[in-house]
Amino acid sequence: MKMLKIICMILILAAFQSAAALDPNINYLNKGSAVSPWELGLNYGKTKYIGESVATVRSSLQASPAKKSVDGDAVRFKWKPKGIKNEWGSVDSNILTMNVTNKMKHTDLTSVIDRAALTFDVKVNKVPKENVELMMECGWDWKCRTKFPLKNAFKRAPKGKWVSIPIPLKCLANEGFDFSKVTTIFSLQTVGKLDIEISNIQLTGLASGEVNCG
Repeated sequence: MKMLKIICMILILAAFQSAAALDPNINYLNKGSAVSPWELGLNYGKTKYIGESVATVRSSLQASPAKKSVDGDAVRFKWKPKGIKNEWGSVDSNILTMNVTNKMKHTDLTSVIDRAALTFDVKVNKVPKENVELMMECGWDWKCRTKFPLKNAFKRAPKGKWVSIPIPLKCLANEGFDFSKVTTIFSLQTVGKLDIEISNIQLTGLASGEVNCG
């Protein structure tokens, strides 16, 4: 029994050391867990996800543990907007947003804009009917955002199968976005129904000239 406890402690320590070795400038979500100092949450961090099911108001957006290879190595996100319009008839899109945000510092990606892609492992359980936007934010400022449409990519993905979707950073570049101060590396938002699972989010290299924004 004592030997079993020792083995378990060694395995836990090894897993911790492996996670700690990940470079947060490259790895943002690994096996369903945010890589520190990145945080995974809903509604721009008002609701944090740390391995247990959470939701925004009226469960319009839910996050819960899922499985890619083992239990908990992925996160399931379900968008089911319910009664989210305000008194003026507009939608509070913040409660329909998941985010991976760095609360301690920013990341400088200027040196790899032409050479890297923001890649995530995803399984699409329910295809979207409304637009889905991938967003990045700089300087912890909502006015400093860039967007990329994902609706077609999710519709093309084989339903219920894990795939990796790379988005070249160059496709996220716009005149007002500052890649030297990236504070939210990955954010998804839609006002329609959507059901997906995400396991890993990271930067991957691109071959020279390999840029496809379609």
